[in-house]
Amino acid sequence: SRDSECMSELIHYPELAFIVEKGLGSKSDEVQKCASLALQNLSCNKQFRVQVGTGKNIDNVLSLLSRLAIDDNRSESQVSAIHVIKNLSLEPSNLIPLASAPGIVASLMNFTVLGNDDGDDDADEKENDMIDANTQYVAADALTSMSRWLNAIAVDCADKNHVDLRGRSLASLKVNTWNQYE
Repeated sequence: SRDSECMSELIHYPELAFIVEKGLGSKSDEVQKCASLALQNLSCNKQFRVQVGTGKNIDNVLSLLSRLAIDDNRSESQVSAIHVIKNLSLEPSNLIPLASAPGIVASLMNFTVLGNDDGDDDADEKENDMIDANTQYVAADALTSMSRWLNAIAVDCADKNHVDLRGRSLASLKVNTWNQYE
């Protein structure tokens, strides 16, 4: 539930992390869907997003979410998993778990690049294509959020260390070489 009072009670339930992890890893599509939707709702709230993103079993949860995110069935679980990752990416404290979890960045990149472009414009598939286009946008937005936090860290580091960028931005794509003879 997205009701703050209910979410507050739920997030402090001692076995919640284990239950969500077990649900995401279930062989049942319905159980996976319910677990990912519950996590999606919890991650809508800033306070709970931080708690979810720094939870004791976040590595396992993110691994399971990445598997759901690359699901070929275009299921509700897949869409929900991508939304959970997007919600978690909004918090800078979640950047390290997201960036270091195997498959998270790759699944988002894969989804944004490939999407559901099978070349078939059948009228029955128009609605599914729109859902995929919307979900592709969410995946791209998650990557953008993570990139924003990485850039903020890099700029802060450059400022703290008084790095002279010689008029270029950090994202200049300029190749730097080391010349031992200079």
